[in-house]
Amino acid sequence: PKLFWKSADQFEISRGRTSSTLTIALPKELILEQRAELVQKLIDQFAGQYQFPYTAVIHNHPSEITGEDQPHLHLMYSERTISDDIERPPEQFFKQYRPKNPTQGGAQKLTADALGFGRNQIKVFREKTQELMNLFLEKYAPTKKVMVYGVDFPLIKIRSVAYLMTISIKNSGPNYRMYHKSLVGNFIALIQLFSLMLKLKKTQLKKLEIRTMLNFMARNMI
Repeated sequence: PKLFWKSADQFEISRGRTSSTLTIALPKELILEQRAELVQKLIDQFAGQYQFPYTAVIHNHPSEITGEDQPHLHLMYSERTISDDIERPPEQFFKQYRPKNPTQGGAQKLTADALGFGRNQIKVFREKTQELMNLFLEKYAPTKKVMVYGVDFPLIKIRSVAYLMTISIKNSGPNYRMYHKSLVGNFIALIQLFSLMLKLKKTQLKKLEIRTMLNFMARNMI
């Protein structure tokens, strides 16, 4: 993996993106084996099915909301698919793809536009993450449900605790910005969050949890 990413930095075409990185908070309600199964599904969803080269790491670090240890998946992948099974040396792999003569060019890039996501890529990824997590929670911890920040909050009854989890994406490469965090965006997010908590607070969220989340959102608006 180190050689691959070093080669990407060295040989990727000018203004090309060397990698994309996903950071996904994982449900603490799953035991280690169940979490590993979920991680494999997430990797298959975002990298495996397109045969993207990737590196994945799982570790714990304090949650920004509660301060408790929170397991995270960090997934870094290249959009250059290896699905054509053509062997290319590093200096060729990262060259421009040649559809009429693939053996002479670099590996094909399957960008968000090529996959049909376009500017909705982050939203699509969040929706897929929420869907997979809730399938696993329904199977292994049926009293829990995840709501991923950035996905429209559905008007449904949550059976236990609502978890506001995040998924972010960062892209490497010059002159490329995938996600811009603005004051307006945070203000809208704060309104959505407050509206959701008003619906849930009677049975699902403690007052302290509401106050903690609001303080967290307020700090991030500055």
